[in-house]
Amino acid sequence: MTKRMERAMISRRSLTATGAGFAIGVLARRAGALAHEATPEAGEATPAGGLTPLGYSSIRLRKLTAPEHRAKVNALVIEQFAPEVVAIEGFEGYLVGDVIDQPEGSISVLVLDHADDEAAFDVLATAFVGSIADMVEAAATRQWSGDLYMTASPAPSAATPVATPMPGMEAGYAALRIHTSLPNTDPLDFVPEAIAGFLPIVTALPGFLGYLWFPIEAGFVALSLYDTESSAQASTLAAKDWATEHLKDYTDGNPEVINASVVYAELPIFEK
Repeated sequence: MTKRMERAMISRRSLTATGAGFAIGVLARRAGALAHEATPEAGEATPAGGLTPLGYSSIRLRKLTAPEHRAKVNALVIEQFAPEVVAIEGFEGYLVGDVIDQPEGSISVLVLDHADDEAAFDVLATAFVGSIADMVEAAATRQWSGDLYMTASPAPSAATPVATPMPGMEAGYAALRIHTSLPNTDPLDFVPEAIAGFLPIVTALPGFLGYLWFPIEAGFVALSLYDTESSAQASTLAAKDWATEHLKDYTDGNPEVINASVVYAELPIFEK
């Protein structure tokens, strides 16, 4: 077994969000812009003063030809497809979930070191989807991709020196929010403010398991992971409230929201 596969297997143990502690990964920041110096693992600014990405994420929403195909497709993904994804060079995470209010919807979240690593995934995905073409409407697939600039994972508080393992995220919930940017704005401009003001809010919600954020051509995407559906929905309400107050110059605060129950997750990016 390779070290990469061993790390992916270990990643199935999520940490509880007991206490107020959390770890935020931000590999870079605009020079002098981030005042939140208490943030763990703060990065350095690039020479040009821009942000250096943490990695790369691609989220896909697929439509099945019928709701009854969900169980079979999920089983095939877990047994056949996911092990191949985990073995991809640059692998940092893969998650599959059933869209809660769309009986035929299935969502996948891929995390890689670099965008260039996605080519190998695309080859695997094309072959796999082709093998189940009768159960998937490939032409209806939607995709959002971009370089990661914010991640957060639960961590024990100072009073809890050893994190408590919990079952894998197969029983978790994901809240995906796709924001549209206002004209002539750059979402990277508010990253330092979001790190200082927003991440402490979502990470403090009960059952917090992880957070990913990346810009896309038309806006930006955020993914929150929790162990209960109610907490995932609470994160969306918190995000809306915070955006209405702090991001009115960047977005209208009314993102498209996709909620899903997690059926498979290997997320070593949150073990860093």
